[in-house]
Amino acid sequence: MRTENRQIPSWSKRFLCIALAALLAGVAPFGAMAAEPLVVGYVTKSATNQGWILINQGATDAAKKAGVDLDHGWSQTAHHLGGQLATIENMISRHVAALAMVPVDSSGVVPAVKKGEVV
Repeated sequence: MRTENRQIPSWSKRFLCIALAALLAGVAPFGAMAAEPLVVGYVTKSATNQGWILINQGATDAAKKAGVDLDHGWSQTAHHLGGQLATIENMISRHVAALAMVPVDSSGVVPAVKKGEVV
């Protein structure tokens, strides 16, 4: 069994952290107004690669600081589109307030994301 050793470029890590922080900053005021905590879905490629472990911890810390519940989801392997689609569809069906994701295949997740579009 091959483990994931590829390094994630530092610019990619910074971009993801900045994007997630912006998302959480935008939805945090709504969480303060709600009776129940605001839930943001968070779907990444991996939870086992050292780089993703650090990124995921940063996302968790940012969510906690913003008073938002972060619902984590990831595939068993870094390139498992089916698992990621199931996770995205599950979060959409649970009506998370927002969904932050790093897709395994950017065009492959489009059908699942379109199911959650608000008209």
